[in-house]
Amino acid sequence: MDETEQPPTTDEKAKAAVQLAGLAAFAAVGLGAAILVGGLLLLLLLILGVIVWGAWSIIWIIGLPVTAVIVYVLSCMWTGERV
Repeated sequence: MDETEQPPTTDEKAKAAVQLAGLAAFAAVGLGAAILVGGLLLLLLLILGVIVWGAWSIIWIIGLPVTAVIVYVLSCMWTGERV
């Protein structure tokens, strides 16, 4: 500190403290919003994953026997056997 430089006054210290508190509050709100949005996106991905997995399971459970029957009928028609 130079001889001509004055130490900060109480008013300047208070203004700096208020600015710092405002910045901290802004950062906290931003972080909270980011966590909330990220959590909601993860929840959405989880729900979509369960829906897709369920649909895929239904397709396999229904589709596999149906495909087997179709292949059997077509092979019987191809070879001339009775179904």
